[in-house]
Amino acid sequence: MEQIAVASRGRDIESGREQKLEPNLDGVSNSLTTVQKDSMILEVLDKLKPRIRKLTPKEYIRLMGFKDEDHDKCVAVGVSNSQLYKQAGNSIVTNCISLIFEHLYKAQYDSEYKCFDERFLEEEMRV
Repeated sequence: MEQIAVASRGRDIESGREQKLEPNLDGVSNSLTTVQKDSMILEVLDKLKPRIRKLTPKEYIRLMGFKDEDHDKCVAVGVSNSQLYKQAGNSIVTNCISLIFEHLYKAQYDSEYKCFDERFLEEEMRV
């Protein structure tokens, strides 16, 4: 099944622009936002019947690098879906921030330290 990120664009009543879906065909996903306009996926199961659906709060949480258990804990204490969308949209990707801290550590204290991305690239070059 092919999945393409789509964003909702338009809806400017004064200029007469209608709302339309804009597919993102360059392979890069749209940014997650606290509003739900960009949280849609075009699923192509059958070329005659493509399906457009919103990302779920759990998918938002996963994209930000959190585990399913984190989502489940939020739901268990009564956090609403709209709050989960907002929390994910206001979040920073956990893998990204940990890599930034690794590089800061390396720059400050240990120039010989190999950061995760450096180790990953070395392994890729060996294969």
